[in-house]
Amino acid sequence: MDFPTNRELIKWITEQENLCREIIAYLLPQQKVEINFEEYLPNDIWGMALYQESDIKQANLAYTRFDASNNLDQWGVKYLTTYTKQPSKILISCETLKTKWADGLTEPAGFLPTVAHEAAHVSWQVNLNPLYRPWIEKGHDGVWKKVSQEFLTKVQAKFGQQVEKKFKQLSLILKNQS
Repeated sequence: MDFPTNRELIKWITEQENLCREIIAYLLPQQKVEINFEEYLPNDIWGMALYQESDIKQANLAYTRFDASNNLDQWGVKYLTTYTKQPSKILISCETLKTKWADGLTEPAGFLPTVAHEAAHVSWQVNLNPLYRPWIEKGHDGVWKKVSQEFLTKVQAKFGQQVEKKFKQLSLILKNQS
């Protein structure tokens, strides 16, 4: 699918972006998260997340925990141990917004699975859990997997019908466009 060219499709994309923001706010009600939508992400990925610790006590606790296990230099840990006033960030590709469901390499992808996946990466349920091991499978350890699945179940229950209607609407828009 190409980037939107007509008003109806542009309106649909804008509504989909707003729905994505609503879903992330629902999953992460107490957290500040910056959400951006990108036409292209590296390596054609569905989304990306960057957790940034905005609580100095949590940053110090994480630093102590990871320093004790000699894993400070491992992937992702520096964001858990470095205090910043910046919100965590989630990037979602425009293709993700327009894809209801797709087979990913290791798990399902598409709109709801990707939103749940990326929200889990920046969630406190994952990053403040003392059992989380961010260096395992590039942040996809057992703690993350459990939270990601819980998030997907929650959003499917709350937003599933709304998403179904949105993708039926998209199908009609694309059909009328051709």
